[in-house]
Amino acid sequence: MAKEERNWHPNFKKYMEKIIQHPNYTGMPEIHKKDGSILWITAGKGRIGKERTKWWDKKREELGIDKKIKWISETAKKNHPTGRKPCQICGEEMELAYVYPYVGVLAKINAIPKINGFFDVYYSINDIIKEGAKLGGEEFFKELRKIFKIPAKVKDSVEAFQSYITENCKTKLSPGAMSNAPDRLDGFHTYNKCCRATHDTGRHKSNLQRYVQDRRAYENWAEGDWKAAERLMGEFHKHGLSADHIGPISLGFCHRAKFQPMSREANSAKNNRMSLNDVQILLADEAKGQKVVSWHSKFVWDALKSRVKTDAQAKLVSRLMRKNLHHVLSIFAKINAEDGKEFLIRNFLHPEHSYYDVKFTGFNPETGGFEKMKKIEGDKKQYKNNVQRYIRISFESLGHYIDKDNRVVSSWNNLKVDEVLSKAVASLKAGNEDTCKENLSNTLKLLAEDAVKEFESEQV
Repeated sequence: MAKEERNWHPNFKKYMEKIIQHPNYTGMPEIHKKDGSILWITAGKGRIGKERTKWWDKKREELGIDKKIKWISETAKKNHPTGRKPCQICGEEMELAYVYPYVGVLAKINAIPKINGFFDVYYSINDIIKEGAKLGGEEFFKELRKIFKIPAKVKDSVEAFQSYITENCKTKLSPGAMSNAPDRLDGFHTYNKCCRATHDTGRHKSNLQRYVQDRRAYENWAEGDWKAAERLMGEFHKHGLSADHIGPISLGFCHRAKFQPMSREANSAKNNRMSLNDVQILLADEAKGQKVVSWHSKFVWDALKSRVKTDAQAKLVSRLMRKNLHHVLSIFAKINAEDGKEFLIRNFLHPEHSYYDVKFTGFNPETGGFEKMKKIEGDKKQYKNNVQRYIRISFESLGHYIDKDNRVVSSWNNLKVDEVLSKAVASLKAGNEDTCKENLSNTLKLLAEDAVKEFESEQV
């Protein structure tokens, strides 16, 4: 019953109220506790659980479901009024149908050239096919055909692939929430697929250790004082807290020594998405003169930040900024392939942060703030390995953006971008780094314009 003590998301609370009032659940035994609150969770083998099992059996008969199959889960699915439910932890709404790729399958999809880890657990297979076709074109269909063993007679189209996979490949797909009747009133786990892993407490400790030295900052070429940020994360973990990036580094924001304390479950559920409140905090920090976003992602951030007025718009901007960062890393991969490694190190990496340690005093676990930050210089030899690791991981991440023929993997559909990017490469080859950087800026401005168009198209 410990799970019942969680702070349930407002979206889930609203959902509970709608469910108990819906005619599909009329007659459900003991919906309310003595204090008037909803009795959502009960033990299936207890008295109330047994009464609810009888209720589900009557509902099975009413819906004409054969008891020889997994009748209670099928009854819960068929009885559900919308086929979608929000997660108890993060509030994200997901489908109850088998439409989300299993972890291993999703990993294979994310490894497809031009996809490069774009999709997370919130994407249904239909959304993956729709967006993947835009990002990866013919190569995406070719690789997806292998993953799902789609026969040649199925043509390379979004609709054809969606239809075939949802009808024939359910063994590679999972539902947004697992059945859990009669323990849960609506018949489904309170948490969705998005937050399922956070209920495995054995994973928590390893996650904490990983975040003390967060390689994602290197992989995403995040600017900011990453050494100070890592040490501050350590302070959070000492107090059993998870440090939430208000501006996720996976969207192009800086890895800076400012986080908000959050539970591990909530932070994991938040993933790489911003809320309206996050955007407002970032704007306030910028107004104070703080640098919140990496140079390479500032163009798209500046183009979109003033347009965010709702949580939905903040979520959309998050998606567009994540796509933009994939474009950025594709561009860096192109530069690297043209003997531009030293240029990239000089202009976009900051190994100098390795040469000191950082200590914080007066850390406040309630706010995530601190009184003082002290930098302690060290022997360069002492931190040499740290520098090498930082640079190695950063360039390893670019390897995912090059195909077998050592050609850059781009995912934009803008010939002007290719034209200006070619000028940047030509400038680099001619030894003119300033002109190269200017052309890179112009390339990123064009991509930002495309992001604005996509934002506006989804507001109609």
